Amino acid sequence: MSHTDCVMVQEREFAGLVRIALQDLPAPDFIVGPGRSGAIAAVYASYHLHRPFVPYGHKGAEPGARVLVIDTVSMSGRTMRRAKGRYERLGYVVDAVTVVPPNQKRHHFWFEHV
Repeated sequence: MSHTDCVMVQEREFAGLVRIALQDLPAPDFIVGPGRSGAIAAVYASYHLHRPFVPYGHKGAEPGARVLVIDTVSMSGRTMRRAKGRYERLGYVVDAVTVVPPNQKRHHFWFEHV
């Protein structure tokens, strides 16, 4: 896919989309994000919420704690369902959120082209 076939989401817009995605969510005890884009979204959420970022797949607190699983746009939702299920099986209360640009066009994030 060429750059002209998609919309580029720049860093400032991404940070704003993360803030919007986090509105009205309960405060998590820690934050994770699957994959590279999920990890970047999780770091932004961690900074915004002043909660610890934990690498995906690691335990960030004792079972029963609240974890936020955050990722960027998904095609099928499979990655998010797997991530959510993984932390639920570990005994965590899981909130899951996806960072979604407002348009329906295909898009890339600035960090994919660095």
